[in-house]
Amino acid sequence: MKSKSKIITDSLNKKLPSDKKKKTDGININEMVKGIKIATELGFSVVIPLVAGAFLGSYLDRNLKTSPKLTLLFILIGLFLSLFSMYKIVKDSF
Repeated sequence: MKSKSKIITDSLNKKLPSDKKKKTDGININEMVKGIKIATELGFSVVIPLVAGAFLGSYLDRNLKTSPKLTLLFILIGLFLSLFSMYKIVKDSF
């Protein structure tokens, strides 16, 4: 007959069904979450530099009366930064 402490430790060491990798229809949930994370990072890395460049360029153009030169310049800088950021995210992910 097993002692109570042995029974307790045996029951604690058993893996629960939730400990196994969760799969739904052959898709690993962890991989799906990783994919969503990468897609979200890529989206933000494209939108934020472009929008920030457009707003900053527009603000400077209004104050310095250099319309549309600085807006276009900062949008191009934002585009370059977003492409660089996308490259970095994809490189680190794979």
